[in-house]
Amino acid sequence: MNFKKISIIILICTLINKFLKDIIFISFYTTDGKYPKLSVKLKKSLEKFNLKYHIVALEKCFNTWEEGTYFKPNFILQSLLKFRKPVVWLDIDTEVWQFPELLFGDHDFAIYNWIADRDHHLFGKIPYDPKTNSLICSGGVQKYSYTAPSIHLLINWINVLKETKNKDKGDDPFLDFVFNKGGFDLKTLWLPKTYNRMDKHSIFWSKINAESVVINHDYKGGGHRNDLINKGKGF
Repeated sequence: MNFKKISIIILICTLINKFLKDIIFISFYTTDGKYPKLSVKLKKSLEKFNLKYHIVALEKCFNTWEEGTYFKPNFILQSLLKFRKPVVWLDIDTEVWQFPELLFGDHDFAIYNWIADRDHHLFGKIPYDPKTNSLICSGGVQKYSYTAPSIHLLINWINVLKETKNKDKGDDPFLDFVFNKGGFDLKTLWLPKTYNRMDKHSIFWSKINAESVVINHDYKGGGHRNDLINKGKGF
């Protein structure tokens, strides 16, 4: 892609941003392993489309990757209350490849939901319903608007994580549990694979045409840590 085309894309994105809701893209990372380099990559991809972001390097290290994921809802809620506008959480190992137009819609909550999709390793093992009110999520990309239902969901997610004694699994199942209890009156959007394309997850994801990918996710489940330096730590 030549410089002229890139300039046109940036101009279009700037104009779109003026007419669409203002959104802050957020993330955090620890300073060990590959996380600092991944943060630079993510920031550059956001800057390419003039997307505002709040990406924070944490001074502390978590004892496990799972412990790091448990801090996610706290950080999302803090950011939501700080900016008082919609926020989109991006795992630090994601990268924006195209302008994420769907995330600028009028929704309280947006995330990838395995139930609402097909052509994946769980298809046929779990129900399929594109209009489902149930959630089995993959939370590398998730949007929360500055609304009471979104804040209520986050607070309940935080509380469940505080109370759990099972510290061996990541945060996603706990978000599923809270969402599925219901009562939040959320305007929900189920994101397509192209908004959280985990290119190393399975053939169902790696075969997706790169030109259709909006947000790519170099998901490794904690594999970006430098275990030789700080075994079992980082996020």
